[in-house]
Amino acid sequence: MGRSPDTPLTPELAREVALRDGVKAVLEGEVGAAGTGYIFSATLRAADGGATLASFRRTARSEDHILEAIDQLSRDIRGKAGESLRSIRDGGTFQQVTTRSFVALEKYTEAETLFERGREADALPYLEEAVALDPEFAMAWRKLAVALGNLQMDEERQREAAEEAYRLRTRLTPLERYLTEAYYHTTVSGDTDAGIHAYRSALRIDERNTAALNNLGLQFMRTGRFSEAIEVLAAAIELPAPGAVAHNNYVLARLYQGEIDEAQETLERYRVLYPDDSRIVEVAAVTHALARNPVLAEQVVREGLATMESGTAREERLHRMQYLLAIQQGRILDARAGLRQIVGDHGPVEAVTAIIMLAWLESRWLEGVDAGVGILEEALTEVPSPEHPVWAIYHEWAARLHLLRGSPAEAGAWLDRWTLEVPDEALPHDAQRLRALLTLWADSMEHRPDEVADAFLHRSRESDCIRCVDDLLPFVLEQAGRLEGARDQWNDLARRRLPNLDATVVLIPSALHESGRLSEALGDHDAAQEAWGALLEMWSGAGPEMEPVIAGMRARVDDGE
Repeated sequence: MGRSPDTPLTPELAREVALRDGVKAVLEGEVGAAGTGYIFSATLRAADGGATLASFRRTARSEDHILEAIDQLSRDIRGKAGESLRSIRDGGTFQQVTTRSFVALEKYTEAETLFERGREADALPYLEEAVALDPEFAMAWRKLAVALGNLQMDEERQREAAEEAYRLRTRLTPLERYLTEAYYHTTVSGDTDAGIHAYRSALRIDERNTAALNNLGLQFMRTGRFSEAIEVLAAAIELPAPGAVAHNNYVLARLYQGEIDEAQETLERYRVLYPDDSRIVEVAAVTHALARNPVLAEQVVREGLATMESGTAREERLHRMQYLLAIQQGRILDARAGLRQIVGDHGPVEAVTAIIMLAWLESRWLEGVDAGVGILEEALTEVPSPEHPVWAIYHEWAARLHLLRGSPAEAGAWLDRWTLEVPDEALPHDAQRLRALLTLWADSMEHRPDEVADAFLHRSRESDCIRCVDDLLPFVLEQAGRLEGARDQWNDLARRRLPNLDATVVLIPSALHESGRLSEALGDHDAAQEAWGALLEMWSGAGPEMEPVIAGMRARVDDGE
């Protein structure tokens, strides 16, 4: 509660303690003198509201009768208390967290209840009220940061809330302090090892703590330790009240491993337990997409959009997902029209993902790389300056598209311009590593292809690279003449999720098509037929623009039969 141990336990404070611990009533006692004797009285009061439930009174004629009177009073209380308590409505339990303000605790508890149901946006106002009522409420600051992060809202406010919780950590119990330190290290300081250590320390205090289990599993996912993530998250979702987030993360961990059946099984349970969780729409869509059922995935997205609050970031992502699922079904022109609509609504500076997907779509399935790069060039005319982060993103993607086509000179020009305007020290560490790899690809693929391939493979195995170059690896390996490795990478992309859910969905058709092409080149006709057959089935409702590609695959499948 954050109070001094010497604080007197008044009736009001006793009722607050009872409410915090889920106790329905408190017993108040009084001793009074009556001549040579004593009067012992007790009042049983409801913790919530202080209403009198029962009153008791016994008299001791002298000091010799004190114990007898106390014994009689105790029997009276035991006989009546059970009946009185049954008349009290169960008001639920409050969260066990440190705050001086009981009203702030009420707000925090309501926020946690909403959080567990997946209604994080609804929880935000309660958390804001909690920290306003008690500015030293560290756990409310922490939860506010978590909610803002999960909702992808106001990154600066999220950081400030996490820092404030960390600043107040010395006021907390050991369990609360470890949770607060862990969140700070994994979101602010970037010290993942310290975060994992803190979550493990929390679990040594309370091995069934949902927040520690869920977040430890999340950190294992972020460091590529997927088997450990699944083990920890499996323990979390078996708790009596695991919350929607743990189920969401467990499904995503299974998808990282390519364990589609297990993911679908948990997904069904997730939908039943937390039907209000808006995250479930995205994770269900990706699960069905990886199961090669884009029609069901698109249906899930449409149903989600019908109930989704308009104007939210999640609604925008679902609209984009709907268009990417059209790609998976071979409706390329429908997808292009939808993505263009997003860009028209938000502009090329805000609709970054839509611009990138449009450029990739044009390059891969429609007019070719020059048209795709042209989309990026047009978008760059709206970017105010090279200091704007979008400027670097569009240069990176222009270089990528040229490299995927095998045009190193054109890619090098984009990389040179990017490096001239944005030096390494102005980039995050992972962006520096990626630019160095793209530059090596542009400079060295023609003369030292094995060096380029080995550099990409090495990067893919590093602990801070969670499938961070997997979408580039099959192109690099094929250009280096490692066809079997490239084919294996495409097969992997067709069945396992990437950190970016959009990329996961949009790459599935390409992965199947390229796996078929490379399998045929390797003389593995059965594998080629399997890959092309899967894509033909997925594209059974494709648009006429894909007929040439479909006809080519169908002819090869027919020849193989």
